[in-house]
Amino acid sequence: MMRDEEIPFAYGTEMREYFARYLTEVEGKAASTAGHYQAALNTISRFMRERHLVQRDIYEIGSIEQLHALWEIVIQDASFQQLNARGNRMYSAGYHQYDEFVQGHGFCELAERLSELDVPMAVVKPARMEYKVWQRSGILRAQTIAAAGYRCELHPEHRTFIAERTKKPYMEAHHIIPMSQQDSFGHSLDVYANVICLCPICHRLLHHGLVAERRDIIDQIYEARKERFVHSGLGMGKEDFERVALGKCGG
Repeated sequence: MMRDEEIPFAYGTEMREYFARYLTEVEGKAASTAGHYQAALNTISRFMRERHLVQRDIYEIGSIEQLHALWEIVIQDASFQQLNARGNRMYSAGYHQYDEFVQGHGFCELAERLSELDVPMAVVKPARMEYKVWQRSGILRAQTIAAAGYRCELHPEHRTFIAERTKKPYMEAHHIIPMSQQDSFGHSLDVYANVICLCPICHRLLHHGLVAERRDIIDQIYEARKERFVHSGLGMGKEDFERVALGKCGG
């Protein structure tokens, strides 16, 4: 199995156990109700296995984004739609109950009761995965941060802690066009023009912030660096730049 820069599956059984205990111990659902939800997820898992979406069951999926993507495949399956309709949508209800659990909906209100989920878990043997990671230069990242004077290039006023290794303000290097997009380019993305020094907050924003806010920042970077991108063999129009920079951010 090949994955670019990420391993979206966590091969463990803890989510099955946690979800079962959450339904009964935290939400206080009857054992029969919890059993219906778990049975629904078992059926969904069978569909996913038959379509080679998972190796074992839905509980092995370790990414919320991946969970949603695989559910979209299942819910669009005609045979599953028929089964779900015959079962008065019990299968989709089971999925949505699990989806709310993995996203932590209501956890803030239940924080004091989450200790009821504490239980020893068996150690699962690690799974061997193959995935592709494009090489990137640590020297280039360090040089980029030093060249920026250990200040965030988007918001120089942002302050961080002092890093033990450098004795300088802690900063992070970010590939503006993600390295995961390298297959689409004939020239390296691991170049000075494509690396920017950011504080941790701005770095996380470019990975996980609202698309509209990320787009504004990407446009700002484009205007400041478009000539450098041309000289690095990465020249493109603004719309194409937005598309590749926002498509799949990877640092």
